[in-house]
Amino acid sequence: MKICMTRLCALLCLLLCLSMLPGMACAQVEPEREGSLTLSLTEADKGLAGVEFSVYRVASVNEGAQFDLLDGLDAGSLDVNRLENAEDWAALADALAGQVASPDGTAVTDAAGNAKLSGLRTGLYLVVGKKTEIDGWTYAFAPFMASVPTRNGDAWQYDAHAEVKYQRTPVICDVQVLKLWEDEGYTKERPDSILVDLYCDGARVQTIELSADNNWSWVFTGLESAHEWSVKEQRVPEGYKVEYSQEGDTLVITNTLTGKPDAEPDIPQTGLTWWPVPVLAIAGAVLFMIGWAMRRKERSEHEQA
Repeated sequence: MKICMTRLCALLCLLLCLSMLPGMACAQVEPEREGSLTLSLTEADKGLAGVEFSVYRVASVNEGAQFDLLDGLDAGSLDVNRLENAEDWAALADALAGQVASPDGTAVTDAAGNAKLSGLRTGLYLVVGKKTEIDGWTYAFAPFMASVPTRNGDAWQYDAHAEVKYQRTPVICDVQVLKLWEDEGYTKERPDSILVDLYCDGARVQTIELSADNNWSWVFTGLESAHEWSVKEQRVPEGYKVEYSQEGDTLVITNTLTGKPDAEPDIPQTGLTWWPVPVLAIAGAVLFMIGWAMRRKERSEHEQA
């Protein structure tokens, strides 16, 4: 009985070892094999397109899945094969980001937010994303590490995949509001000032006063361009109609005079005044008559002599 139990245990151990062989074989990395890396960039299940990513191979990998930093790169006190947590991997990425030169591949995310880099040699890669503005938001990316291949259970996945994390901040902009008058110089019809409301996505957030003192213009600073900004005149001056338009970052309010007023336009006086003309004409005529009489008298005295 004892002999049978011994043989049974030996047989079970043999079967266990045989069952492990395929797994051990799958655990070997093929260093000469090429792979790919697909980066996914999404927000609320929607892909972010147009973001550029570059990858830099910083370490090779051997059959036992051990990394070896490439010549010229220094990880400081970090051991690339003894990184214990996400903070260690982030520290390695920061340490190597300032040492890499030419990328081993560059790709831009498509409409689904995917950027695929193919034909990559096995190894450890530093991934660097380019800061990008999308719909009024700035997306910034910290450098991170990715390996080709990646472990998938007992197998190695040579078409690796990585989800990209990011920081999103609003783009800050300045918006100018400009008041124009279309009244052909009838400035007496204009009010001394007007009140203009600033709206953010349809909600009033600020009121400013425009007048000749500020050249009928104002600049709103520190606005988030991810929102829709508009302006509205509180009270349209009597006799005018209002139109709103936008030229770049300038919101234009145009008041057009709807009818010609009874008063003459306030136009500066130029040239000569006309009231002295009749006086000068009469004076000229009198002088002419005096001269004619004196000349006639001289002629008469000359003939008598």
